[in-house]
Amino acid sequence: MPIEETEIQITNGDIVKESDWITGTKDTKDIVVKFNEPGTQIIKVIRDCPKGGLMVWTKEFNVLPLSTITTNPSSPTSPSTEPSNSATSITPSNPSTSISQNNPSNPQILDKTQNLEEEQRNQIDQSNPKSSNAQLDENSLENDDSSNNTKLSEGNSKNDLSKEFEKYLFNPQTLLYIILIILSLIFVSLKSYKLRFFTLLFSLIVLGFYFGGCLCPISYIGKLFSVQFLSITFYIFLSLVIFISIITLFKGRVFCGWVCPHGALQEFIYKVKTNKFQKIEKYLKYFKYLILIVVIFLSFIYSQNYFCEIYPFKVLYNFSGTGFILIFALIVLFFSIFIYRPFCRFVCPFGAYLGLISKLGEKLHLRKVNITSSCIKCKKCLKECNANSVYEENNCYKIDTKECFICGDCEISCPKNR
Repeated sequence: MPIEETEIQITNGDIVKESDWITGTKDTKDIVVKFNEPGTQIIKVIRDCPKGGLMVWTKEFNVLPLSTITTNPSSPTSPSTEPSNSATSITPSNPSTSISQNNPSNPQILDKTQNLEEEQRNQIDQSNPKSSNAQLDENSLENDDSSNNTKLSEGNSKNDLSKEFEKYLFNPQTLLYIILIILSLIFVSLKSYKLRFFTLLFSLIVLGFYFGGCLCPISYIGKLFSVQFLSITFYIFLSLVIFISIITLFKGRVFCGWVCPHGALQEFIYKVKTNKFQKIEKYLKYFKYLILIVVIFLSFIYSQNYFCEIYPFKVLYNFSGTGFILIFALIVLFFSIFIYRPFCRFVCPFGAYLGLISKLGEKLHLRKVNITSSCIKCKKCLKECNANSVYEENNCYKIDTKECFICGDCEISCPKNR
């Protein structure tokens, strides 16, 4: 995962200045923070989807009120007019020294603050030449300050907008997902089902093992609850969810069956030749809908992305992890040998959501459910469907759109479709 996607959370404060990440033995980043009120404040650094697993560093700051700051006459610099400003250096590669705070009275920090004040005074002087010989009246100073603040806020908003798009929409992983979904949609429309092997292989190698499973579209719904409501980030993830949902509405679970690297990993493991468990999904297939309800409820209540918490695949891609998540990952790998896509069919909340969307498309008559219009009940489609999503109704065999992965095996095996 790119270091730029590391999230910095600040309580009761804002970043007023920041540098780019400097990668090395320790990845570092300098930021200047303005806290809005005195007291104990916290800066938290989060990498929610890194190759090494979830990493969180926190640092507490004791912010003093303005009245407690005194001036040292012998000091070559004057104290900052913003005593709640702190200059911090972030090094998330080392939890014990992840964030260090410089003393607000440090001459180097005060020099930077003083330089910023002098630059602002120079801007005011340039806008009003008479101010060099006469004191500015209160009204003109307030007008200049408000004008400068407006320009600064507009510039910051534009920078924040571009950063959000670059971080979540125009990053390589998301773009590759979008391209792969569009290609898969074309292949499904052309009924080129044999190409599914290559899309899954590409997804597993590149989006899975190379990028560590990040950013994962499976967490898009969870992101809606963990970001600020109606923010730019919220709209980005909402548009991505809508994009995948529209394709599912018309063509079924194309993402699950053709694009998802987690499903690809399970499907390739299932190709190991051994005795398979059959008809095990009779009751287990409803379990993922319960997980969907629980995860959405918890995410809504606590504003956290609980979708990512239950996914075991990141530790498999990165060969790391301990505790329950590692045990869960090994269990998924083991049962994938005997059961076709066990996590996708019985656990995955995003798969449950897309299954409901696919069923809605069926109810709206946006996609067909009949394998062929002239069924002879040879049962070949029933035998070829690894997901057991084919069922008999009205003297013909149909597709359960909630469980279908659009693999095309049933259509290919049907003698009436040749």
